[in-house]
Amino acid sequence: MKTIRDIQNLENVRVLVRCDFNVPIKDGKVINDYRIRMSLPTIEYLRSKKAKIILVSHLKQTHDDADTLEPVARALTSHKVPATFVKDIASARELIEGMDVGSCILLENLRRWKIGRAHV
Repeated sequence: MKTIRDIQNLENVRVLVRCDFNVPIKDGKVINDYRIRMSLPTIEYLRSKKAKIILVSHLKQTHDDADTLEPVARALTSHKVPATFVKDIASARELIEGMDVGSCILLENLRRWKIGRAHV
């Protein structure tokens, strides 16, 4: 099985990374960042190769306003991974197009988006 390390040139390449950021959050703060820390080697490797990193994940399936990945973006930043949080799917494309090499974007909780319906 091939891994990300088998790709020769990642410079300026957009890489979509599915992360397990289904972490416990209380009062808008991540209370256990183990899963975030486990993703850091992959993210740091891609940053070192000057890739453009798009992070996606999900949280609980309740579609509640509390189920946002915004606290995860703050936790990533506290781990020296500056991640731009993208709350609105409509703005994601423009932000991805304008990314700098080595930068990260974290898209909102995938379970909150209602693709193909009247609202997002």
